[in-house]
Amino acid sequence: MHGSVRAGAGRAGAALVLATAVLVGTAGPPAVAARPPGPPAHPGPVSSSLPLDGVVLPLGCPFPVLLEQEGGSVVARTGGGGALLGGHGPTTTLTRLDRPDRQLVLPGGGSMIRTALHPDGTATVTSTGTTLLVLFDTDVPAGPSTTLHVGRTVLEVDAGGTFTLVSSSGPTRDLCAELAG
Repeated sequence: MHGSVRAGAGRAGAALVLATAVLVGTAGPPAVAARPPGPPAHPGPVSSSLPLDGVVLPLGCPFPVLLEQEGGSVVARTGGGGALLGGHGPTTTLTRLDRPDRQLVLPGGGSMIRTALHPDGTATVTSTGTTLLVLFDTDVPAGPSTTLHVGRTVLEVDAGGTFTLVSSSGPTRDLCAELAG
């Protein structure tokens, strides 16, 4: 059993992107892109511990979503201006808090996430596999959204922590729409 996480969601410039610290998945290799650590910018919890368990994503959908994870293993390498993360992601359960009967279970799989930190405080995150991407209203494209991208996903994160989805190959699933029923 994993403990609940109640750290503030944050943004930062030259910090490792939380996307390199959390893996989840479906039928293919998984990954999560979330906020980089730093000063709080949005209310609600985000964690850098693995796996996440009991994290509420208040801004990823028009309604609050509980993210719970079990199992999985991750290997991380840092240095040279970035980080590389790979492993087998945990099984992830997303539950709509105002309608607990609306729930999605995403089985874990393998994944690779590379984060390159740039001198100007920006970062490029490249994920191969299945990426669970949570975007807020300040991101590009503007959220709230929680989307599963399968294939290769590239994100740019500015020094203020705003995510810009640069490219995504392969199919996507709008998990907010699925949870909305």
